[in-house]
Amino acid sequence: MSTPKRPALNNAIEIATHSTLKDIGFLEESARHFDGHFEEASPPSLNQQFSTEFNLMVRADESTLHARLSVRITTQNGEVRSEAVGQWDFDNKYSVSDEAAFDFGNRVSVFALFPYLRESVHLLSARVLREPLLLPTVRQGEMSFGQKPAQSTGLD
Repeated sequence: MSTPKRPALNNAIEIATHSTLKDIGFLEESARHFDGHFEEASPPSLNQQFSTEFNLMVRADESTLHARLSVRITTQNGEVRSEAVGQWDFDNKYSVSDEAAFDFGNRVSVFALFPYLRESVHLLSARVLREPLLLPTVRQGEMSFGQKPAQSTGLD
């Protein structure tokens, strides 16, 4: 007796149509000042010099999709890290390929999670580095991640 085949969700639009955002939270929020002493804080600037590294991980099973968006920012004074996670529940049991899950990650979850990272980075950098960093608005197509080989995301 064979198990009936589950319907497939093949792209971001199909996943979005059959899922509901159920939770957003954080797996990491941290900041550290490099030298441990404070100078007088400079006023916030949109032109501050800092390097950023973003990462996206997505995992789907038959009933849930999890996406993790992380950022690490390094300035001359310190470092800020934040990692937000979102959970989308499906309205039925589906088969979701890695490619379709990653398409959803790039086209939907980045835009759901990015505002949470922006707020986290701003608050942590203001408190610890005494230089509030403001991540810019991200428009569709400006931030995209290549698919990585399947790996444990710590969401299991």
